[in-house]
Amino acid sequence: MKNPRGRKAYAKSKANQKLVVDLRAGGMTHGAIATVPGCEEKTLRKYYSRGLHEGAILVQAEAIRVMMRRMRTALYVG
Repeated sequence: MKNPRGRKAYAKSKANQKLVVDLRAGGMTHGAIATVPGCEEKTLRKYYSRGLHEGAILVQAEAIRVMMRRMRTALYVG
């Protein structure tokens, strides 16, 4: 197709996926987050719904994992 019409298809990326989770965990609104990867809010919800809904939980879980790893390391070293 030589003359495509309409918008370019949005390309989801791992980097944007992590960014959306972090921004949502930080308390940003969906509309504000959508401006960062440069997409519409509807597109953001379509491609990153899990990160938007579970962002804070995912970040908290990662923080607990890091804390537990450090505690185990301190117990074996000390």
